[in-house]
Amino acid sequence: MKKWISCIAAALLVVLCTGCRQHQQTAPSTVSRIVSVPSGATKESFPLLSSVEDSGTGAASAVSVPEITQQPSETSSAEEVPDDVPEEEMQLPIGVARASKGKLRFTTSVLSLSLIFPEEFCVLNTDYYPSYGVYLQNKEGTATLLTESVVDKTLTYRQMAAYLREKYPTAKVYTNDTKDVVCKLSMTDEDGHELYVQQKIRVQSGGYNAAVLCCRIEDKDRFEKVFNGIYFK
Repeated sequence: MKKWISCIAAALLVVLCTGCRQHQQTAPSTVSRIVSVPSGATKESFPLLSSVEDSGTGAASAVSVPEITQQPSETSSAEEVPDDVPEEEMQLPIGVARASKGKLRFTTSVLSLSLIFPEEFCVLNTDYYPSYGVYLQNKEGTATLLTESVVDKTLTYRQMAAYLREKYPTAKVYTNDTKDVVCKLSMTDEDGHELYVQQKIRVQSGGYNAAVLCCRIEDKDRFEKVFNGIYFK
């Protein structure tokens, strides 16, 4: 899978994490984790990265929560899964299980994350390992799905939506019936590749859960429909 599309979703989530912390800098610091941006991610696509790095605050403080990094098993890799593999024989990444026909589920006890998503995202992407989540891609390598629990300050869903509208003025930001915050935006990376990113965020006590779907801009219409089939339980 091309690096420019596989890193962008992870980088966007990192920007969201650091941005929310900076947004509440007047409150007592309770940040317990900082995720590094994967190599190859572009700063130009994420304006907040530059402001954080140029602020003169220096390196991030040491983390206090042990990093639980998911490593690929012998049967879970970013290699393409043959089209003729029956559903019941498909090897799924650690933490991913079949939920129903055509649907998979990822769960972790951290912030009670449980995400249902289309089985199209059944291949582990090894470009990035979230500490409390999983990074997946489709078999063709044209789209990625990152889901992760982020341990951070507690925000309300209204504060999260307001933050996203401020930082991404061209994005479409709204709240759905279950009070999840949805953010959709088009962006161009430093090499000129046009991407479409959709993210769904559920605010929890002590942080939030996020699901980020990234695809090529020419696949926008198809993955808008796929994104509608992704939801938190």
